[in-house]
Amino acid sequence: MISVICDSFGCTPSEALKENPKLIKEVLDFRMATTTKEQFNQDASKMTPDQVSFWAKLNEARDG
Repeated sequence: MISVICDSFGCTPSEALKENPKLIKEVLDFRMATTTKEQFNQDASKMTPDQVSFWAKLNEARDG
């Protein structure tokens, strides 16, 4: 997970370890939601498996 944080935010591992894990997850989820929605609107057939899974979770949450 540290490498994902470092890649996503351009920080060192020691910097990543100092961050609030809940906030990091919320930011990464928001970014995934944004890119997934953009890809769905542009060409849903090109969505990655992670985007398809995330899109399904978003729809489940919306539909309750």
